Amino acid sequence: MTGYVSDKRPFKGKGAIALDIDVINELSDWRDLVTAFRSINDAQARRSGLEIFRERLRAMATSMIASFNSSYPSARLRLCRSPDRSNTYLRWRLTLRDHNMARTELDSSEAMIIVAQLPADVARDWLRYEEYRIQLNYFMALAVYECQRTSHHIERLQALKQMRATDD
Repeated sequence: MTGYVSDKRPFKGKGAIALDIDVINELSDWRDLVTAFRSINDAQARRSGLEIFRERLRAMATSMIASFNSSYPSARLRLCRSPDRSNTYLRWRLTLRDHNMARTELDSSEAMIIVAQLPADVARDWLRYEEYRIQLNYFMALAVYECQRTSHHIERLQALKQMRATDD
């Protein structure tokens, strides 16, 4: 996963999670948001860059899920990818007695009871996963929204270009 997570602490079991803010910042230069597109090609290039960024975030999320779930295979809380189209890409699921899984947050009363029963070093590790999950969800939501808006912007510019062509 070089390039997605810190090379110093790749996902490899307990305590190994690392959010590499520099990599995130390199992948997502949000300063581009305040610059108007000069052409449809500029907008399409931005959308392509966003799609690459989203794929890298997905790869980071996949590594994170695999790392947590393999480090804590018998945990009642599981880290999962969201099955719906919400902007909460990664979620916690609580294993219920009937083997179904209910969506939860790490600060919910049920999850807090589970975390409180963990050894201190394991609880700290889970909180690092939670921090990383929050950050990943934030960047994923921004990238998804910006990609949608950029696509809409391209459609509108193409429609305007067509209108101008028929006007001539």
